[in-house]
Amino acid sequence: MTDSDSEDIDWIEEAEQEDKKYDMFYSDLIETINIIQILFDDTLGECLSASQSSYSLHTPGILSSQELIQFLKCQTRIGFKPFAILRFSVELDLEQIAPFLKDELDLNWLEEVSYTSDIVFKECSKALHKTATVFILYKKRCEKGEKHRRQTRVVKLSSEQDTATRGRKTRKAVRFT
Repeated sequence: MTDSDSEDIDWIEEAEQEDKKYDMFYSDLIETINIIQILFDDTLGECLSASQSSYSLHTPGILSSQELIQFLKCQTRIGFKPFAILRFSVELDLEQIAPFLKDELDLNWLEEVSYTSDIVFKECSKALHKTATVFILYKKRCEKGEKHRRQTRVVKLSSEQDTATRGRKTRKAVRFT
């Protein structure tokens, strides 16, 4: 290889090194997200615990409903049920950064999602990938006895109603309050 050939290759390597400095500004699909699970107790009116974990997506940019259900199952086994699932991600590409900094864009990055559908994260600048987060909010399940308390009151029939129903088989009148 001659000196002129190595000079031709050197400028390519230098350009690649220069390009790596700006790699974080290029758009790409999100591969890893944060999962934050928060457990509430309605009767006490307080947060019992919160946990954060990093999760690598099987399909870049998509948290499938099957993957999400695995997280939900862990907490439902110990007596909690999900009441809200929120997706948060700052999704800006290179062209949107300048208008965003000038406050010209009206963007909402927090949205409530369903556990029955896939959660999709849009392609965005690599510098913003760390903002991709799914919040799962749980509340403590009520005991079965506490769930539906119904008070019953047996009403004594008046004498008119009593004589009218004497010959027939009847049930006692019960009012639910």
